[in-house]
Amino acid sequence: MPSLILSGHPCVGKTTFAHLLATRALRHPSNTISNVVHIRECTACPDQTKAACYSNSHMEKTTRAALKSEFDRAVMSKSNNHSAECKVGTEKGSGSTLVILDSLNYIKGYRYELYCISKAAGERHGVVWIMGSDSDGECTRIDMSSPSDELAKKRNQERKELQMKHEDEPLEKTKESMDALVLRFEPPDEKNRWENPLYKVDVTGVLPWGKDGTLEVSSAESDSFSKLKKDSDGIIGALSSQMKAVQAKDPSPGDSNIPSAKSSKKSASGFKRRAKKSTQPKASAAMQKPQA
Repeated sequence: MPSLILSGHPCVGKTTFAHLLATRALRHPSNTISNVVHIRECTACPDQTKAACYSNSHMEKTTRAALKSEFDRAVMSKSNNHSAECKVGTEKGSGSTLVILDSLNYIKGYRYELYCISKAAGERHGVVWIMGSDSDGECTRIDMSSPSDELAKKRNQERKELQMKHEDEPLEKTKESMDALVLRFEPPDEKNRWENPLYKVDVTGVLPWGKDGTLEVSSAESDSFSKLKKDSDGIIGALSSQMKAVQAKDPSPGDSNIPSAKSSKKSASGFKRRAKKSTQPKASAAMQKPQA
């Protein structure tokens, strides 16, 4: 199944855009997507809040492992009946299932591991960078501060204040954990083969933006939201074109789970493995058979 990896700072609008992507994918005129699997922290770790998932380094590692496991099952599976997968829409034909991994995905090496899973399955793979500003692309180093840094901290604080009015304990991240996550974010780079194609989307241009991290109803018909729809349609259109090109080369995609003689020589990373030379000496033709 084709997959899209969402990456970006906390609280910049990744989940909002993921819902929009799912809706627009099911309505795309190409009809290449008939179902969407939306994977995020609440599906991979249903017994933990998002703040608890990133409360310390151990929980971060556990959360990343759970997300990668769910992603692996979703990409490899054809039935998509796992309980942790959130389905959007209904089956409407013989189209493919789109897998959306909606999380921080802030580590470059982790995104490479996700790419290897898609490549091993022989499926299309893309990265969507949800940016806090168009100028985020200029901040290519970890030590460089970007507009998304301050935006993430501001929105996290606004959500905490809003939740404290209704909850006994705020569900958002603490200031210390937010500072650590923002500092460790490694921006995607389209020069890396595992992050190509890379789609850059600035969600912050859509106004008004609620303090709870969602778009208000009045923004649904605004010009800025129309641009966001065009961005999502462009991503789905590019993905559909790539899928059709692959199907044209391989007319029997249903047998893709059966390894061929050529594909069986490749590892999960896509590199060819050299055949191991046998260390056992070949039996000599003159060797006599043992007598009974």
